[in-house]
Amino acid sequence: MIANDAAARRDARKIVAEFQEGALPPMNTPAYGLTDDEFDRIGRAYEEDLKAAQAALARGNIEFVEGEVEELLYIFRIRLDPTTASYRQLGTLVLQEHVKALQALQRRQAGEDRSPFAGRDNHGDRPAASALPLDHGREIEADQ
Repeated sequence: MIANDAAARRDARKIVAEFQEGALPPMNTPAYGLTDDEFDRIGRAYEEDLKAAQAALARGNIEFVEGEVEELLYIFRIRLDPTTASYRQLGTLVLQEHVKALQALQRRQAGEDRSPFAGRDNHGDRPAASALPLDHGREIEADQ
């Protein structure tokens, strides 16, 4: 999610230009970065998405991230019956992480955090284990 945001910010104008051939960029368009309108539109979208995700989390509505859950199960070749408590637990964890990712995007939008891996452990000099990639379904622990 954060990587998609970075790509959209970096390549937004190229993407729009592909769909609007011959259209000139608006006046006062910066050479780099987003226009005020683009920036505002992204901010509103994140705000709406976060509110919806938080409401789903508060209600325990894991259907909000059902597509993501099914994708994870497919990628890691896991069969899990949707009627089980384990499926509901997985859905809840995915939804919690989805909300955290949207909160991180809002912080980035506010200019507070530009790094997708800003999470640090208590020592402050290495990434927190939760910020490291997954390896075959197991989280990689940071070196001690």
